[in-house]
Amino acid sequence: MAKKEFTKGKWIAERKNKDQTCHLVKTGDRYTVHIYESNFGICEEESWENAKLIAKAPELLKMLKKVTDELEYYAGNTILKNPLIEKSRNLIKTI
Repeated sequence: MAKKEFTKGKWIAERKNKDQTCHLVKTGDRYTVHIYESNFGICEEESWENAKLIAKAPELLKMLKKVTDELEYYAGNTILKNPLIEKSRNLIKTI
């Protein structure tokens, strides 16, 4: 399986201004993700909250991997395995 590559750099949520039609997730000088509000149930505030969550995705993934590794390390010395390890590894595989 080929290694998955994500956009490198810090992801920053940028709230839309009066001249924009959507919130943005920016990496360096590139716009990585566009988050629109809609007439079908997603208001401006909800789309802004979504943009902030998406911007933290790379950091959240990195932390999930680190916490899972630590949990696995400490659980590896016990007879009982923590079910969170398998759930975390399976979640990571889906990304």
